Amino acid sequence: MTSLLVGPSCFKDISFLYEDYYKVALDGGYHYFFDNRIRCDLFIGDNDTNDILDLSLADKKIILNRDKDISDSFYAVDYLLDKGFDDFVFLGCLNGRADMNYLSVSLLSYIDKRGGKAVFYNDDEMMYLIKDKKEFDDERGRISLFSLCDESEIEIKNLLYEYEGKLSFDSSLCLSNRIVKPGYIKVKKGRLIAFQQCWHKKDINL
Repeated sequence: MTSLLVGPSCFKDISFLYEDYYKVALDGGYHYFFDNRIRCDLFIGDNDTNDILDLSLADKKIILNRDKDISDSFYAVDYLLDKGFDDFVFLGCLNGRADMNYLSVSLLSYIDKRGGKAVFYNDDEMMYLIKDKKEFDDERGRISLFSLCDESEIEIKNLLYEYEGKLSFDSSLCLSNRIVKPGYIKVKKGRLIAFQQCWHKKDINL
C-alpha cells in the first residue's frame, strides 16, 4: 500500500494531494491540506512548526511529545510500516533546512532497510534509492548519483556519460550526468542515492 507523506517545506505542485493515496500530514505539512480544504487520513507531529490549532481536516491525529529523540517523519514511517504500508511518496521534505534534507536521505535508507520503497520530490527534483537497476525510457534531464556506502559498484549505460566501475562515498564522479536517451543505471554492489531533475508523475514507479 502507498502512503503520501507531506512535510512543511515549500512546494507549488499540490496535485498529489488529490491522488488516491493514504494521506499523512507531517506536522507543518498539515497547512497544505488546511489551506486547500483537503482532508488527510492522519496527522502526526508535535505541533512545533506553526502551533496548529485546527486539526478538523485530519481523520486521525497522533500528537507527539516535543521532547523526543525521533523525528516526526521517522515516527510516521515506523507507524505506517507496522500498519502494512510499504511504498512512500514524500512531498515537502526537500528544499528546507540542510539538516532536514540530510534527514530525508537517512530516512530513505531506513525505509529500504525495512523492506519499503520511497521517493522524495519537490517541484523540480526527485530523490530515490537504487540498489538493483533503474531504466530510463523517454525521460530527459540531469541526474546525480552518490554512494550510500563506502563503495558501490555500478554501470551507467546510454546516459551522456557512461561509466562502469566503483563509486565511493566521498566522490563527485557521478555528479550532473544527463539522461539523453533510453538507458539504465545498474548497481552491482552497494546502494545509490539518485537526484533526478525534471521528474514526471510516471517516473514515480515504486
